[in-house]
Amino acid sequence: MPQLTGGYAADHVGFNGFRTRVWAEIRRLYPDKLDPSKLEGEQLKEGESVPKFLHTFQRRWREETGSPWNANDTTQNLFKLMLKKSLPQQVQKRLDEVVGLLKMD
Repeated sequence: MPQLTGGYAADHVGFNGFRTRVWAEIRRLYPDKLDPSKLEGEQLKEGESVPKFLHTFQRRWREETGSPWNANDTTQNLFKLMLKKSLPQQVQKRLDEVVGLLKMD
């Protein structure tokens, strides 16, 4: 594609023959159905590195939603709730006891 889009050599070629492939690639790069609920199955496994899990969770969040976890207050709070669900039950109970948890950095 770069050789075609960078010059005038392909001006005689119609776009219709490539439309489907171009749109498929655009949809792949910029999905319109972003679903953070796909992260609900993620669980921190016993013995797993917490920082590594957190970075993986952040990367998966970006893949499923198309934006960083801290893009705005809404996504940040949703991210925190989804992350909390992925933690062991004992940790979730302790976090429930923290007053104002969602307001904390």
